[in-house]
Amino acid sequence: SELQLTIILVVLLLASAHAQHGSVLTPADAVALVSQDQPQLTALTLQEQAALELAKAEKELPDPKLSFGVQNLPVTGDDAFGIGREDMTMVTVGVMQEIVTRRKREAASARMSAEAARFAAERMLTARTITRDVALAWLDAFEAQQRAATLRALLTQMMAEREVSAARVSAGRDRATDVLALDSELSSSRDELILAERDEGRARAALSRWIGEAGTPPRPAGPPPRRSPPVASSAARETRA
Repeated sequence: SELQLTIILVVLLLASAHAQHGSVLTPADAVALVSQDQPQLTALTLQEQAALELAKAEKELPDPKLSFGVQNLPVTGDDAFGIGREDMTMVTVGVMQEIVTRRKREAASARMSAEAARFAAERMLTARTITRDVALAWLDAFEAQQRAATLRALLTQMMAEREVSAARVSAGRDRATDVLALDSELSSSRDELILAERDEGRARAALSRWIGEAGTPPRPAGPPPRRSPPVASSAARETRA
């Protein structure tokens, strides 16, 4: 519907403005890439052009035809197939013109013009459908990429917080259970990142089906999830205390 199309355009504009701050494929780039080589659109364009040419040709009278014939040509005896050996043999050469009424020609031309218009409308509808599908595929890829990037940043912050907390436990200023709680949250966040990167890969693959390798740029750099150092010794000291 028009409302859905408006919502999609607004979201695309906002996402595109965000994407232009970095080396990220924008929706305009994706649409431009998909428009460069679409066999469906090319075929419909050629069919439209052919129909227009036929519509033009249908308005004209058929081309004249050259006629050639031989009458009373002997096929037996000494004079067989000799054109000049029999007085009754005649060679005819002429031009034939088929006459089609103007009404019929105009009707045939109008029919082909309507066919050309149908191809043009189908091409425009196909182009809009392709643009919409590519835009939605871009949105899916962008959303998946942003979610994965957010989780990477969150993991970085959590790992830094975990290191600080582990140092405080070693100094006896925090409880070991605080670090263990952070380890649990880190593990959960790493699992979420794995799922987010899987979704990002699927979204990029779906976009690549439309625009090729441009849909799978290098994944944004992020800190590799690190294993948290054990805090068993600190917990043991706390237990002994």
